[in-house]
Order: sequence, then structure tokens, then C-alpha cells
Amino acid sequence: MPKLFVASDYVDKELQKLRQELLSEIAELRAQLAGGNALIGRSGTAESQVSGKQMQPLDVTGSASFGLVAEEEEDSPKEVEITVTSSNPRAPGPSRSCSEVITTEPDCLQVMFDKKSAWSVPLVLFLAPGRMEGLIASLLLLVNAAMQALFSYIIFSNEFLGDDFSQKRGEATTWRRSYAHDYKYMDLTDTSLASRVCDEDGSLIFSNLQATLVEDINHFLGLQVMEFELGSFQPGVLLAVLCIFLWNLCVFKELRTISQLMRVVIHMPKASVTSFSATQAGRFAAMAPSRCAVMSVVCLGRAIIAGVLLLAGSVWLARTTSISELMLNAVALESVLHVDEFLFSSFMPTLIQHAVQNLGPAEIPHSRRGSRTETLMLLAVLVTAAILPYTMLVEPLSAEMLATKNELCGGNLTFVVGFNTDVQQTIGRRTRAVDEEEANLTIIEQAVAAHINHNGSVPARLIDFRPDQKAFDRWMQQTMEEYTGHYMLCWEPYLDVMAAQGRSAEGVLNDLFKLHTASAAVSLGMPENSSCADMAHLCDLGEARLLRFACGHTCGCDSLESSNLYRVRAYGCAQGCIMNLYEMQAWKWQGHRGHSFRTNCKNQPIGPGWEHFWDEMVSAFSYDINIQYMDITSIPLDWIEPHHHSKKIGGCEAIRHARVGGYFDITGTQYCQGEPGLFRPLAWLCPEACGCDSSGDPERDEFCFGYDYCPFSVPGENKSRFKDLAVRLGVWDSVMDAPRLQQ
Repeated sequence: MPKLFVASDYVDKELQKLRQELLSEIAELRAQLAGGNALIGRSGTAESQVSGKQMQPLDVTGSASFGLVAEEEEDSPKEVEITVTSSNPRAPGPSRSCSEVITTEPDCLQVMFDKKSAWSVPLVLFLAPGRMEGLIASLLLLVNAAMQALFSYIIFSNEFLGDDFSQKRGEATTWRRSYAHDYKYMDLTDTSLASRVCDEDGSLIFSNLQATLVEDINHFLGLQVMEFELGSFQPGVLLAVLCIFLWNLCVFKELRTISQLMRVVIHMPKASVTSFSATQAGRFAAMAPSRCAVMSVVCLGRAIIAGVLLLAGSVWLARTTSISELMLNAVALESVLHVDEFLFSSFMPTLIQHAVQNLGPAEIPHSRRGSRTETLMLLAVLVTAAILPYTMLVEPLSAEMLATKNELCGGNLTFVVGFNTDVQQTIGRRTRAVDEEEANLTIIEQAVAAHINHNGSVPARLIDFRPDQKAFDRWMQQTMEEYTGHYMLCWEPYLDVMAAQGRSAEGVLNDLFKLHTASAAVSLGMPENSSCADMAHLCDLGEARLLRFACGHTCGCDSLESSNLYRVRAYGCAQGCIMNLYEMQAWKWQGHRGHSFRTNCKNQPIGPGWEHFWDEMVSAFSYDINIQYMDITSIPLDWIEPHHHSKKIGGCEAIRHARVGGYFDITGTQYCQGEPGLFRPLAWLCPEACGCDSSGDPERDEFCFGYDYCPFSVPGENKSRFKDLAVRLGVWDSVMDAPRLQQ
């Protein structure tokens, strides 16, 4: 929102001017008293007699000369009593003497012209000697009028006032529905952008406008960070009302000055030529109609400008949402009203200044009824100036601010979403609240904290650094299935072989193993230095993907005795560990032989892994799709549990009939084939029941490879013959990469 500024020493300069004016007025009063010229009474044309007691003319400008009482020579103050002799030329009958104390009511009042304003120049224009000075004074009067008119136009324009706060509410709604919960703007602390903005996070690099808006609303309404109910004390609302009221007082002072000046012009005696009193210097005796017309036009323009400034300034202050800027804006507005004084003091010719400052008081009629009417009007204006801005401007602003904060920060902040353009589905995840304890740091927070003080000379803890941007982007976008497919070894057996051969245990691969093990421990809430054996009890958890990758041998990725659930690449088992199951590693350099299917192409006995598979299959499926299975299926659990129990206790023979056409009740996948991406084929445990050696193809059956999902056994003497078979079938490359095991 645009702002006006005044010089920091403006108030000091004005106070100094006020002191000088006071001293000048006091000196003038003393000189008049000493010379017997009682100019300061409340009379029409007769002299006012002051017997040790004095009264000052009414100052319509509200300047420092208003209400001034001449000081006595003695140090001690004296009681002031006013004696006025009034001879009103408009009242019939003889002159009457009005001896009044404070309660007396004269027939007419004397008012002073504004002696430091360019608006007063038409009163003396071309009356003082010096035609050039008159022309310059006229030009300055026009400049003054143009400047204040332009100021009024600019302040009242939409560019200056800014948008109504209700538009910010719409912008807040748009922001909340678009960027606030976008997963791309979630920070390393696993916190959504909405949570950070509403917490007034000072480290934001996005949505700073929204964060500033939330902060301004909280300060303006006196709310805490996540508070949405208005309290009894709202500092911004109170200050806005006071500043608008202060601005109204400044404008009302200007309007009252204009009103009194118009009354003087209306009641001034008219003559063909403007003349001054012969007995009282500077006092008008009569004023030409043309000069009265000019003064009327000046007063009208001055009143229009003041009215525009009153309305525009009030609206601008009501739209100032920063509590720290309210007072500055109120003071800055007042400077616009003083343009006439600045021009008069700075550039007005001295002769014109002297003529204006020597103007004597003028008189206006006064009556008890008029006084009471004026008092009631002033009281009504005062009450209106105090109540109307609150009800029409500030209170609606307060309600809009609260509604805007609700749009920005109301409801659930702890989630982010993204859109999968391939499946055309919005995907979401829950995030961390900003007020969680430090002990709940995410793994990425701990990784960053652990590496902040490292200079690169020591291995990174919990961070797998890539050499360049291309590698970084590729590894950031790959899936766990792709990641585990890069490692054609099983970590623990490989390190055992390395140790047996006496090779260094501090190589790059060993550092990677430690990195993955530590990261797995931290992600599962274990101490960073936990070993694979320490975390063995966590291997069957769905979220233990990195643990199964780092500790594949401990978690049974290379063993048929472990549960088939999660022992696939998509859930962390490295390709090298899976290949150990069907002896492919025996063809390579590791030297670690797995299970011999050639001698055991028979059903495996029931074990803990088999039982775990049937007990946890529904839970694993629900975890995999992140939906409770029982919420989306019509099959009752009291039917599924006995069905699974019969398979658990029946072993491989219980699924023999399902090897062709038999399906799981959950996924529709054949028992023997398994479920891609969740568990290994049951044919690996039940090759005989699944027909891996009795498919009708003798050549394939010889290698326990009747179907593509079956395991195979390749003794050393038959290695080349199996390769010929696999090449002929077009599956050799697939066998080497074990794609059917990538589920």
C-alpha cells in the first residue's frame, strides 16, 4: 500500500514556529495595551475597555494565537474578567454595554484571519503596494490549489488506496488450494508450506506475502499463531479507530476554519471598493463584492478538497493492515493539509506576508440560539467521527481479516498432495506438524544436521552423495525396485567374503553398507549405530525397505525359510540376494551358493515363514495399497481367516489344486505366480505342487522350470545346456536379470 512520509524534524519545526508566534502575539498585545488601543474586545465597532482583565479574539484558524491572554507584568497570575462595550450597527437602538464574565453572551464575536496560509492571500491581493508581488502571490495561490487538488485526486485513486481487503480473502483461498499443500514446496523437515506460513516461519523463500499477511493479521487483531477467536483487546482495531478519529479532527479543524471565514465574508459590509478602518489598522471597513466572490470560490474549493481528503484518508487508514504503519500514515496525511502554510512561509513575497499578518480581526453575529445549535452540531459531528469509522470501516476490516486468516490457516495444515498425470489421480501424504518436538526429527533433518559441520574430509553420515546433477536427478527419481536392481550383490555375504580374503574393510562398498545400515536404523527409530542383528526383529515391517536392502541376508531375502511377504525388489531386497536363491551368483564372482532346486524340486515343509505369510497377507495388502482391505471388499473377514488358516496348516498340498486357475481371494493373482511388487511366488516354496517339474515340457521340467514363475536349478555340468534352452525360449536376458522376481 502506498505511504506518505514527512520529515522527522517536522514537529520540532512547528513547535519552534508556535513559540515564535506566541512571543510575537504577546509583544503585540502589550504594545496595544500600553498605547490604550483595546483591539481585543468582543465588539462590533466600539472600543473594548479592559480594566486589568483581557479577552482575545476568536481565532478561526485554530492556530497558536487562539485563546491567548496577555501576561501581566507581575509574576503572579491574576483572575481574568472581561468587559466588552458593544455597539452593534445591525442592532436597533442605542449602544449597550456588555459587562460580562465567562457566562456573558455578546451580540457579536471577533475572529482572526489565518495569518500563515496561502488561502488568505485573496484578502489582501493588490491592496498592498507592489504589483509584481501580487502576481507572484496569485501564482502561488494557484499552485497551492493545484497541489492540494492533485494530492486529493491521488489519495482518492484506487492505485493509492489499494485493493479492498476482501480481495485478499479470495487470494488466500486460491493460495490455500494451490501452492499451500503442493508437495514440491514441502521443506526438508517434512513440513507443508501451509504449516510454515501459518507458523510465521522466518526462513521461508516462498509465499512471503502470505506469511507477512498472516503476521499483520495476528498483530492487528491481537491473535496468537493458531488462534482464530477474537479477544476483547484488538490493538490494531483500537489504533485504527484512534488514527481515523485523529485525522477527522484535523480535517474538521480545517472545515471549521472555512465555515467561520465564510461567515465573515457573508456578514462583511459591502462597498464598491475594499477599504480598511481609519481608526483600527488592518481591520476591514468594507469589502468589494468581487473580492467576496473570490473568497467564496476559494472557500468552496478548500472545502471540497478537505472533504475529499477526509473520506480518502479515512478509507486509506482503514485499509492499512500493518499496525506499525498506522500512526505514520496518519501523521503523513496531515502534511497534505499544510501545503498552503509551507508555500506561504517558503515562497510568498514579504510584502504579501506582512499584509496578511497585519490583518485585524473581523466580526460575525452571535446569538444564544445559534450558539446552542452550533454546540449540538459539533456534538453530533464528534459522536459521528468516533462511531461511524468503526462501524463502516474498521469493524468490517476486522471481520475480513479473521475470515482471511481462516482461509490461510484454518483446518488441517499437515498434508501435501501431488497429481499423477499418468493415472489422473491426486495423491496425498501426511506431513509433520510444526510444533512437534526436536526428538521427532525426520531422517532427512538428521542427515542434514549431521553433515552441516563436515567439510567433506570425512564420509557423509546418512547422505548418499552423487557426483553430478545428472546422477543426482536420476537417483532422486528412481523407485526402490530400480534402486535395488543396481546392486548385483548381497551386502552381508559379500562383506564376509571380503573379510575372509583379508581385503580392506574400509572400501567404498563398506562405506555404502554403513551408510545404508545407519539410514535404515534412523528411519525405524533405532540408534544410528545399530547392527543388522539388532534390527532383525523389524524385517517383516512394510516400512523396513531400506533395512531389507542393507541387511538382505539377515532379513531372509536370500532364504526360502523367511516369509515371502516383502521379499521382493520393490520392498528392498537387492537383486544379488534374490539371485542367490536360484544359484545365479554361483556363475559369477561371489562364490556364495544358494538353495539347490535340482535336489529339492519338491514341496518345502511348513515353517515360520509360511505361517507368517498367511497370517499377515491381508495386513500386507492393505499396507501396500494404503487402504484398509476390509473397507473395499465385500468378502467378510470371518470367511477369509478360516480360508487362510486352512492354507497355513495344509501346506503346499493345500494349494496343489490352485496351480492353474486358482486365485487369491484378495488380488486375483494365482497362488503359484505370486503378487507383483508384494511377495514372491509360492512356486518357490511349492515347486512340485505348482507343477514346476511336470508341465509337460521335458526339457523345461528337467531344470524345474516348467513355468516362467518357477525356480530353476542349473548344476555346473548342465550350465551351457540351460543357457541354450533359455536363449531358444528368448528368456536368457530375463533370467539373468530375474524380471519375474522384480515384483
